[in-house]
Amino acid sequence: MTFSVKGYTFPALTVAPGAQVTVIDGDDEPHTVTAVDGSFDSGTFDAAHRATFTAPTEPGSYAITCQVHPSMHGTIVVR
Repeated sequence: MTFSVKGYTFPALTVAPGAQVTVIDGDDEPHTVTAVDGSFDSGTFDAAHRATFTAPTEPGSYAITCQVHPSMHGTIVVR
């Protein structure tokens, strides 16, 4: 699964348990996709470099944030 971070927002995202998720940066600034509970982290990525992370294996809703832009928040649903 691939999704894009654009306009300093995370899209609504539903993934399968344990899915490999690729993230593309549609902004001019770097971002991260980091679970608030620490269960996953994409590392920093930018428009020139994609990032990949593994979704949790446990179904549920996971709050996410960007470590570079702490005002960015979203949710990844695993089911």
